[in-house]
Formats: sequence, C-alpha cells, structure tokens
Amino acid sequence: MGLNRFRGDEQDNPGRGNWFEGQGVKILVDFAHNEHGMAALAQMVAAVPAKRRMLLMGQAGDRLDEDLRLMASAACQMHPDRVLTCALPGYERGRPQSDVQALIRAACLESGVQEGAVNDFDSPMDAVNWALDNARDGDLLVLITLTQRDQVLNAIREFIDS
Repeated sequence: MGLNRFRGDEQDNPGRGNWFEGQGVKILVDFAHNEHGMAALAQMVAAVPAKRRMLLMGQAGDRLDEDLRLMASAACQMHPDRVLTCALPGYERGRPQSDVQALIRAACLESGVQEGAVNDFDSPMDAVNWALDNARDGDLLVLITLTQRDQVLNAIREFIDS
C-alpha cells in the first residue's frame, strides 16, 4: 500500500528526482553523488528537450580525485551549456573546496564544456539563485544539491510562484 501511495515528489522523497516547471523552465533536483548515479541521471536528462541546459554540482572534499573526475565526466553526458560548481560549506573534509571545484571544472572542460561556461560558487544556494536569476524560457536546470536541500526547494517554489 505504501508503494502505491509513493509519488517520488518532494514530499515523499525530497531532493531525489524532483521535477518542477514554471516560467517555461524545467527544473530537476537530485543528489546524485557518484559516477554511476550521475550517469543514470545523465541518460534520463539527455532525453529531455531544452534550449539550454544548466548543471549545478559540487562534492565533499574526501572524495578521490579520480572519483571526482569520473562523476563530472558522467554529468557532462547531459550536454550542459553551463556548469555551476559549488562549494559545500561544512563538507571540506580536509581539502579546500576550491580544489574540488577545480577538479570538477577540469573534467568538464575535458568533456567539451566551453571554458567560459563554467562558474564557481561558494554554496549551492549561491549557485541556485544565480541559475534561477538567469533562467530563460525553454531552459532545463539540473540542480545536484547535496546540501542546503530545504533552502533550494524553497527558492524553486518561490521562482515558480513568481
């Protein structure tokens, strides 16, 4: 009975495969956090029509360099027009977040993302606010938010309601 009632939306499973749409913008919020999860997400997202694709991602500092590169490369299978890397305050885990962002940036560039199309942000919320402020009709925003989930979902609701 529980499975029959499960909707997979932000009430039943917040932050995992939550789709939103407003102002002509499609938004997907997920917390894919490794190569395999990102590849599965990319396969689904690549099938969604969009004029532009913006991808937000970050990662905790205790991940291996190679794991960060593989995750970012898998994410680039979404064919993003813009990548927003974000630091995860509180998840540095012994490494400066700028190092994590630099590894993600390098993997994205190696995967074909244009040099000027990667932006770094100090937190997921900073990146989400920028993405929402710059979203246009026909855009797809893929927000891989590993932290600040409640704030992200609130910002999306405000965007849709405005």
